[in-house]
Amino acid sequence: MSIRTFFGGAPFLAVLIGGLTALGAETSIVPEPGDLRTAGTVDFPVSCAPAARAEFIRGVALLHSFFYEEARRIFTDVAAKDPTCAMAQWGIAMTWWHPIWTPPTSDEMSAGKAAADKAMVMKAGTDRERRFITALNAYYNTPDSVPPRVRSGSLVMGQRDRAIA
Repeated sequence: MSIRTFFGGAPFLAVLIGGLTALGAETSIVPEPGDLRTAGTVDFPVSCAPAARAEFIRGVALLHSFFYEEARRIFTDVAAKDPTCAMAQWGIAMTWWHPIWTPPTSDEMSAGKAAADKAMVMKAGTDRERRFITALNAYYNTPDSVPPRVRSGSLVMGQRDRAIA
C-alpha cells in the first residue's frame, strides 16, 4: 500500500485542516481590511463622563493610528454624549493636525482652531487635561508667519512638557 493511497490525497488534507481548525489550531485571526477595531489600544486617563470614556480612548487610539476622520467622528460623538468634556474638543482639534503629512489647509486650520478655542473656554477636568488643551491652543493660535514644521514641533514639545509637568 502506498502512502498516497493510505492518506487519500486531497480529501485527507481537507479532513486534517478541518480537524485542526476545530481543535483550535488556528491561533491568529486576521482582521478584515477596514476593520478599525484592531487599530490598537492606549492608556489615556480622561475625566469625561464614565459612559463616554471608553469611546474617547478609542478615539485616541484611532488618532495615533492616523485614522483622523474616524477619530473625529468618535470625538464628536463623545462631545454629544458629554457636552462638558473639554477633551472631546481637544480630540476634534487634534484630528485636523496631520504631523507627517502636509500642513493643514486654511479650512482645516479654521476647524481645528474652532475646536481648540471651544476646549479653552470649557473647564477641563484635570490640570493635565488643561495642559494638553493649552498646548494645542498655542499651535492653532501661532502666527501664520511661523513655518508649519516649527509650529508642529512646538506642539509636540508643548504637549510632552505639559503632560509630564
